[in-house]
Amino acid sequence: MRVEALHSSKFLLRGQGLRHDFAHAGSARRRALLRGAAQNERALVAAMEEASAAGVPAKFLDEALRVANALAVAQAELASDYMRLEGKAPPASDS
Repeated sequence: MRVEALHSSKFLLRGQGLRHDFAHAGSARRRALLRGAAQNERALVAAMEEASAAGVPAKFLDEALRVANALAVAQAELASDYMRLEGKAPPASDS
């Protein structure tokens, strides 16, 4: 779980920042960043669920929960940016 949280944190802080990179990317790269945000969130939530089921105390889940929340906010911001920059709804994320 800690590895997933760290990986997701690095994804959010990539380059000059996720939203900056997104704004300066081409259409294909924007779609890839949206997909990456969704995949990171799914992996982190799955790791948190496994840790919780294994009995990891809630205090150890706090950082992962904070990162998961930041990923959810980032996804919403990127979807809004995609609408503004591309003039259409973002593609549905693959499940």
